[in-house]
Amino acid sequence: ADMPEAPPNLDGENADGEELLEQAELEEADEDFQRRFAGKKKPSESALRRVPATFEVERNDTFAKADWMFAGKNAHGRISTGDDIDTWKIKPAKDGTLTFSLTQVPSNANYHLFVFDDEKREIGRSTKPGQADQKVEEIAVEKNRLYYVQIMGNNGTFDRSSYYLLRGDFYTGEE
Repeated sequence: ADMPEAPPNLDGENADGEELLEQAELEEADEDFQRRFAGKKKPSESALRRVPATFEVERNDTFAKADWMFAGKNAHGRISTGDDIDTWKIKPAKDGTLTFSLTQVPSNANYHLFVFDDEKREIGRSTKPGQADQKVEEIAVEKNRLYYVQIMGNNGTFDRSSYYLLRGDFYTGEE
């Protein structure tokens, strides 16, 4: 089987002029991801572990239907209706401190970011106004415990054509 080529570096460092190209590249990578992983059953954590970036597989608006994301890897999704909620789950491979960041929010939208523990209790949130990047910093995590992240449009804002970028990165500074 020929493997799809790795998607370009989609870390949002590009100038605005390249944003449309980036969205088209994301669209292509997403279509490939859906072909490989969308189906009756959500893809397993192990099936996705080696994928360079993950995309949401609708429906993912509840904890039970959450999509996998991985520390240090890009996760992409779109808020496609006013009541769309994207739910992600992450199971850290080590104890540590994770910072969750939501960037590449479409210019016409305001997305909020919420973090929950495995009991579905909220343990962090970022609700800055406007198109601001959202960040929930220094969440203490335990190896192999599930954590959930939800993204939703504030006051029903959405953009069905633009992808956001969600990341969970281990804190590497001196503590």
